[in-house]
Amino acid sequence: MDLLLPERDWHGTVLELTGPTEKLDGLNQIMKHYSGRAWPISANDTEDIRVWKIAIESLTGNNRRISLTPAGWPEGSARSG
Repeated sequence: MDLLLPERDWHGTVLELTGPTEKLDGLNQIMKHYSGRAWPISANDTEDIRVWKIAIESLTGNNRRISLTPAGWPEGSARSG
């Protein structure tokens, strides 16, 4: 059995969102991504919350194929037996 392992390498900048509108946009994107819906958040709710954005400047990737034993362990590992 073979398994494809994705390998990713990214470069970017981490930025803190400081304005209430930026924070609301960021929080709404996070909440919608994880819950599937928008949540009512007001600008006052963002005063004590820190929101960070990762601006990805470049991204590369490929897949590495490894062989697994019938038990699901990588061949040649200590657990492959």
